[in-house]
Amino acid sequence: RKERKRRQEEQRSKMKEKLEGWRQDGLFIRDDPQIEKVNSLRTRFQLGQKVSAFFIFALLFGVKERASESKLSDHRGQLLAWLWEDYVKDFVLQLKEQSKTSSAPVRLRLLDLGYGKGVYFQKLQAFGELQEKISRLARTQGLPDVILEVTGFDTEAFPEAAIVNSRGMANQKKFRLECVSGDAQNLPFESEAFDIVLSSALLCRVQTPAKVLKEAARVLKKGGMFASAEHVEDEDGLFKALQGSFTVVNRQLQKLPQSLDFAFRDTRQSPPCDLLRKTDGLLRRSVIGGGGGGASGGLFSRPRRAVLYDRQSDLATWPSFPYFLSVLEK
Repeated sequence: RKERKRRQEEQRSKMKEKLEGWRQDGLFIRDDPQIEKVNSLRTRFQLGQKVSAFFIFALLFGVKERASESKLSDHRGQLLAWLWEDYVKDFVLQLKEQSKTSSAPVRLRLLDLGYGKGVYFQKLQAFGELQEKISRLARTQGLPDVILEVTGFDTEAFPEAAIVNSRGMANQKKFRLECVSGDAQNLPFESEAFDIVLSSALLCRVQTPAKVLKEAARVLKKGGMFASAEHVEDEDGLFKALQGSFTVVNRQLQKLPQSLDFAFRDTRQSPPCDLLRKTDGLLRRSVIGGGGGGASGGLFSRPRRAVLYDRQSDLATWPSFPYFLSVLEK
């Protein structure tokens, strides 16, 4: 685009020089107002085309984002199912020894990174189902109650109404919920404070994903699980280019006035998501023996689960595909 613009400027400059030469030779006596009017109309029409194309593209992106968000909810459900099989079930069953000396409730602390400002209902429903499974297992085994404590963290401040509604639903589902906002690269929690850290499409929105991953490992207890669902860069050149286009549109949407939120509130993300990150490689390098170094190297002892869902899995939710789902043990 820059090169095309430069050539157009050169052509305009040459044409102006040629016209000026003709005027000096007496070929033109005055500027033709009709020519100026036509040029002005052409410029406005071209600008209108560009603006219309942007808004149509942005609206299509909003439809795609809503479909992708629905698929991301499915991926969160898959992660919670893996966590139940690989960690939570054993966490509850190992309380048999403790039940001989104490019947006090036990806390299972989960940090949800990228809790988000939307789709609270789906997340709370999933956490409620996990709490129900935990309580049922503890009850049938005669074990102490296990209370799921969820801390929802995001880089944006949470609306007060969303916090009140979320806590109300959490109380109905019999688990605890706290909402915290701040810098994901400097989490406001003590080291080894959580049993599980869940990341949902957060590493694509932060400036330095490796630092966020290091912070997630810091606040995770030894033996705890880091589970993530992150979309990654497509390997196909054409689809990669389209991912880049959507990323640019998402960034431009941040510059639109808040008065247009009625049309773009489901599309506007702050900070905007970058679809062109190789997050799967970053997560693989974070495991000991994964060939990683620097801030993200050797944070986790082994992978428990790792699945790449490419765009052929469900084209209806593209461009947020491919998704990389993983569960890593500290």
